[in-house]
Order: sequence, then structure tokens, then C-alpha cells
Amino acid sequence: MNQRPQQDSSLKSNSRLHVPAPQEIPDAVEGASFPVFIKLISTVGVLLALVWSWHVYQILRISTSTLAALGFLGGGILIVLLGYVGMIIGRTRIDAHRIEQRGLWTKRVDLTDITHIKLVIIPKLSWLIVPRLIVRTKGWRVTTFQAADPRLIEAFYRLAKGA
Repeated sequence: MNQRPQQDSSLKSNSRLHVPAPQEIPDAVEGASFPVFIKLISTVGVLLALVWSWHVYQILRISTSTLAALGFLGGGILIVLLGYVGMIIGRTRIDAHRIEQRGLWTKRVDLTDITHIKLVIIPKLSWLIVPRLIVRTKGWRVTTFQAADPRLIEAFYRLAKGA
């Protein structure tokens, strides 16, 4: 029996990957990287972490090793706040030449450099689990782009299907 293994249709090699020509993508599409519900949950989580940190700070003030503990606590708070800000201000953009996501830093991939592409989306749970496009570029670099805007998800879908 000579069976060929089934290939994952969402993972395409560069030889079969059709990168749309500039005239096939009429305009750039830009939108929020994360849905409002996720931002709301994150806001509540960060506020709870700050309240907890204040209580820990009150306890540490009377401790003997206050400086080291406060530095550790402050570093943790800083990391949480930076991640939160990056998620709140995050924007994703796709045009005829590249995909770009801005937040704390900018991730950018030229469409001509993409060797594999996969769209991960759970339709009934996209309000909770953020849809994302995972691309592998030349040199085996893997980059993930999140999308909350329906137009952006549609553009990701067209790109993943090679339309």
C-alpha cells in the first residue's frame, strides 16, 4: 500500500505559498492586536497584582532585608506593567509588502521572506483566545502576530490560504 502522508493545509512551504501581488491587496489593514475583553481581564489582573504588591510592600518595610526584597518586588511590577502596556497599545498591520505589529517593540516580516504560514483561530472562542498568525521566514525565524479586528483576521485568512 503506497499511501502518501496527509499534509497540514494550514502549513505551506514557500514553493506552494502564493504571496499576493500588491494589486491583490487593495489597502493596508490595521487593527488592535488584542480584543477588548482580554484587555479588560488584563486590567483587572494588573490592578490585583498592584494591590497585592502594596500589601507585600507594607510587610517588607518592617523586614531586615528590605532593599533587596523591594528591588525584587519592583522589578516584578515593572515587568508586569511593561507587558500590560505593550498589550494595551498593540496594533497589527498588514499591507501588500509586510506584516507589522507594534507594542513595546515592533515585529516586522516582509511577505517575500515567508516560507511557512499558519493561522491559529478558534472561532467560538476568539473573544478569549486571541487569533494569531504564525510565520516562519528564511533562516528559520518564527514570528507570531496577534489580531483582534475582524478585517485583520480576514486578511490573515486570505494570506494563509494563498488568495
